[in-house]
Amino acid sequence: MCHLLESICLQDGIFENLSYHQRRMDFSCRKIFNSRAPELSTALHSQNFPSRGLYKIRVIYTHKIEKIEAIPWSIPDILTLKAVYCSDIEYPLKYTDREIINRLFSQREDCDDILIVKNGLITDTSYCNILLRNKERWYTPFQPLLKGTMLTSLIEKGIVIPADIAVQDLHHFQTIKLINAMMRFNGPEIPVSNISL
Repeated sequence: MCHLLESICLQDGIFENLSYHQRRMDFSCRKIFNSRAPELSTALHSQNFPSRGLYKIRVIYTHKIEKIEAIPWSIPDILTLKAVYCSDIEYPLKYTDREIINRLFSQREDCDDILIVKNGLITDTSYCNILLRNKERWYTPFQPLLKGTMLTSLIEKGIVIPADIAVQDLHHFQTIKLINAMMRFNGPEIPVSNISL
C-alpha cells in the first residue's frame, strides 16, 4: 500500500501550520484512497511530545495514521547546490518513497544539495521548495515538484510570486532561499553564484 508523509514543525510545544498539513492530507487521501483523511490535530494532541525545543513530527499515514515520531531538528548547513536535470520526475504528493529524488541527490558531486531542473525549469531541492530574490521581491517556481505547506502559506499571503523560472534566468536573481515546514522563512539563503549548473 502507498504510504504518505507529513513533516510538521513543533516549536516549543506549538504545532505550526497544522491547517495546511490537514488540507494536504485531505487532498492526498481523496486522490489516492478515495477516502477521508485522518484527523491530524486529534492524533497529534493525543501524543506526549516535548514542550521545549524544535522537533520534526513525522506522520506516516494511509487512510489512517500508521506512525508518529518526534525527531530533534536543527537547520542543516546548505551552502552550495548542484543543478540536476530530470524531465520525467513526478512527485505531486508527499510519498514516503523518495527513490527517484534519492537517485538525483547522489549526483550532487561535492555540493551540499541538488536543484532539480525539469524541462528546463527549476523546481525544488531534495527536501525544500525554493524562493529566488530579485532586489526586494521573492519569486518561486510556478510548478514545484511538491507544493509544500510553507510555500502554500507564503503564496496565499502574497509574500512570494509564482513564476516559470528557466535555468538561464537564474542570473536575474541575487539569492536563493530554501524553505520547508521545518525551516519556514528562516532557511538558508544562498548566493545564486553558489549553484553549480
